[in-house]
Amino acid sequence: MKLIVKPASREEVIWLSSRLRPEDQLEVKTATGRSVEHALLNAFHIAAECYTVRFNDEPDPVALFGIAIGYPMVGVPWFLATPEVTRGSIALLREAPKWLKAWAQTYGGLHNIVDPRNDLHVRWLYDLGCRFGNHSVVINEQPFIPFFYN
Repeated sequence: MKLIVKPASREEVIWLSSRLRPEDQLEVKTATGRSVEHALLNAFHIAAECYTVRFNDEPDPVALFGIAIGYPMVGVPWFLATPEVTRGSIALLREAPKWLKAWAQTYGGLHNIVDPRNDLHVRWLYDLGCRFGNHSVVINEQPFIPFFYN
């Protein structure tokens, strides 16, 4: 499986916002308290980098990912996908460390939170070598697990 990674457009962000995996939609809504489209457009506009992922030469993206800059100067990576993303799990797990390593070097480390109900995200973060915090962070009455990469 060949991954095609390109800078995301606003139109792609809107298109993807209604097609995300249900677990990704729930995570976004819970974490932000906003609609998925609004949250993704906000992420797109504040991201230092934002990309789409396609498989082979297929016309439609299967994922959207990026990095924001947190305080104090730390990278905040995120990744959201359609149900089709699982077709390329192995290719994504091979590619993702390149991005994480480069971003960790640029930003002096990475951190974000993950909804523990999103099993696929938790599994991928573990497989990518992320460390998890010992204490959860509660957002909109739902615990989220901090994760770190450096």
